[in-house]
Amino acid sequence: MPDATHPILSKHPDWIGRGHDGQPCHYNNSDYYFNAYHPQVQQFILDLIAESMDKYPDVDGIQGDDRLPASPADSGYDSLTVARYRATHDGSLPPADFRDSLWVNWRLELLNSFVEKMYRVVKAKRVRQ
Repeated sequence: MPDATHPILSKHPDWIGRGHDGQPCHYNNSDYYFNAYHPQVQQFILDLIAESMDKYPDVDGIQGDDRLPASPADSGYDSLTVARYRATHDGSLPPADFRDSLWVNWRLELLNSFVEKMYRVVKAKRVRQ
């Protein structure tokens, strides 16, 4: 778990992605994934992109690698995402198997919606510049 000095997660511990085991999603036991399904995390990223475009209008692009907006395959088991799933699935919990096709597709739709928002933010900024 990131320590209390992490600049963002120390202020927003609910922003960390959680795997099917309830543990924080990480890479190499040190790099932690933000919860890409969390609306506040998504808004933070959108605001960061917009601010970057305002401050650095000559930048040609933004590279997100495998973490923008993606999450590990076993993520989405945080309390907020589980509550969102339950609200849209008659109160059912997400499947324990993170590879379940319905669960995978539901999470992908959340990420696709986020990418659509990101696209609109970037296009709107580009038109104004």
